[in-house]
Amino acid sequence: MKPKIQGPVNEDYPFLGSARGDHRAVVDVGLKDGVETRMAVESGFVVYSFEPVPDHCAETRHALEKRNLTYHDVELDRHGNLLNPLPEPEPGKGICYLFCVAAGAAHGWSTFYQDPTTGYGSSFHDPVAKDHATRVDNQNSSSKKYTLEVQVVPISQFVNTDVYFFKSDTQGHEIDVLKGARELFQRHIVRLVGIEFWPKGLKSAGASPESLMDMLHSLELLCFDRGNQRDELVHHLEDFTSYMKVALDIPIG
Repeated sequence: MKPKIQGPVNEDYPFLGSARGDHRAVVDVGLKDGVETRMAVESGFVVYSFEPVPDHCAETRHALEKRNLTYHDVELDRHGNLLNPLPEPEPGKGICYLFCVAAGAAHGWSTFYQDPTTGYGSSFHDPVAKDHATRVDNQNSSSKKYTLEVQVVPISQFVNTDVYFFKSDTQGHEIDVLKGARELFQRHIVRLVGIEFWPKGLKSAGASPESLMDMLHSLELLCFDRGNQRDELVHHLEDFTSYMKVALDIPIG
């Protein structure tokens, strides 16, 4: 029997709402409203969710609590070590391990800019988010700040199992996320990956769009473009050089 999904469904990853989780692992990096995390927990997955913005973590908690779904706020010390062991999921139920930190290449602390308009453009690197955050902070006399110092951790430190689905929507930070997950990919099977490909964001991070494609290739992933910016629904990336010539002509933002 398929699980009954009671809330909004992410059209990019509808299988999270129809698959049988059976305590298989999902990694969700970049939450905002947490719809993918919520869908996966509701389907019975064990979800490792990473999000540095406290407001977005609160949105995710609310979505889970509203549907009586189980989550655990993960507590780390200043050096990124667990303060308490992660609880085991209950039989037949999914769980979210909610890490209110950023995923990255290695442990550390870094400046993050929460976009005060919609929140969807929040980023380490996007100059638009940085401009919005600093401008509002300079004009705002309240304690609410949008320029944040956030903890950064490598995913491989906490996820040590096969992964059914790995999602990263991090506004140009994808390469660092994958660097911090490289051991996970090397030691375990990661069945599916959904990753944002945003050339402008990658360039803002000091990386080239080609470098993200090269990293995915180095992880021995078979890549498909779901075609959200073009007419084709699916395009198989056999010839990376030809694909990049097309992809970089896509209007961004």
